[in-house]
Order: sequence, then C-alpha cells, then structure tokens
Amino acid sequence: YFFCYNMYAAIDIEPGSTNDTIAWGPKTLVDNWPSLVQANFGFVDAVLPNPDKKEEMYFFFREKYALINIEPGASFYRTTKNHIVNGPKDISTDWPSLKEANFTTVDAVLPSPMNKYQAYFFSGERYALIQFEPVNDFLVNGPKPITSEWPSLAKAGFKTVDAILPHPDDAYKAYVFSDAKYVLIRFQPGAVDDEIINGPEEVRAKWPSLVE
Repeated sequence: YFFCYNMYAAIDIEPGSTNDTIAWGPKTLVDNWPSLVQANFGFVDAVLPNPDKKEEMYFFFREKYALINIEPGASFYRTTKNHIVNGPKDISTDWPSLKEANFTTVDAVLPSPMNKYQAYFFSGERYALIQFEPVNDFLVNGPKPITSEWPSLAKAGFKTVDAILPHPDDAYKAYVFSDAKYVLIRFQPGAVDDEIINGPEEVRAKWPSLVE
C-alpha cells in the first residue's frame, strides 16, 4: 500500500525494474478504510506491521496511532472490513520510547531485520531505534540526526524521510523516499556502513505507477 494525503493505492512492484503497476486504486481512504475513518485519520504518516499478527498494522497520524486489522485475503486490495483493534490513542501515552525521544509524530518506520520487535523510527531530521515489544517498549539507540548515522541518506542529500518501503526480497535493503526523490539502500543493524545501491532518482522517473 502507498498512502498519499487522503488517497491510497496498492502497487505491484518489480525490484530492479520500472515495471511497477497499480493493482488497485487510487482511491480515497473514505472509500475502503472504515477503520481510518472511524479513527478520524485524515491521512497516514507511517505504518508498522505487527510482528505477531501479519493481518495487523500500527497506523500513525499526526500525534495519534491506532492498531488496525487490515483483513487480508481474497479481496485484499478492496477490503472494506478492516477494523480498529486498539486506539486511536496519543503516541505519547502508549509509546514511552517515542515520548522519551521527543517524537510527537512519526514520518516513517523501518523494521529491523535482526529483531522483529525493533524498528527504526524517523521524525523530522532525527531517527531512533525502538524496542516496541508489548509491555517492553524502550529506546535502543538515539535519537540522533539522520545524516550522522545513515551515510547513505547523507550522501543522497536526504535530511528527512517521508516514507520507507522494505525490499520484498531482501530485508537488509529498503527504498527510502524524501520529497520528490528516492534511493535504494543496503543497511546493517548495529553498524553505520549502509550504502546506496541505486539513486537518488526522481520518483516520477522510476515509479510509473505512482505517477499514474
């Protein structure tokens, strides 16, 4: 799923090519996301999968979050049965790690491939590595400036991160979007030797489905 303002689309991607296509959409959130409407989420800032239940995801919107069951299945792209599991609630109430990091909002999240209960949270020009296991939520590292700890993003000129898409075939790679550009990076948790595999490139030039 790609979210942009009050719209969304399901995209089929082909890593290493520009053959990505629209599987469903674009549609407004009101059309197919009753859970987000109920939560009063006008758009989506970031999404984090629940590592224990593949059908659940944490959705972040401004200072709020909600855990939502997205009801995957035969009608995965067109489901209107998604529903709220928990929330909406203030991020500062249920995420003590983010409160400690002084992250009032979340711009993007990248799950760690080495620990299913850890993820990199990006907010403004900073990031933090968070342990988000239920009843065991704490800061692992950070907050720190993105450009000081992610040399690949510094090289790309990305001071902030708008969205992140983990590579579908390699958990140590990710597509990182900032403004109108993106890069494909390779990263290693616990190290600062991440590198650019491709980019930076204009999203418009390499993601025809998003332009469409």
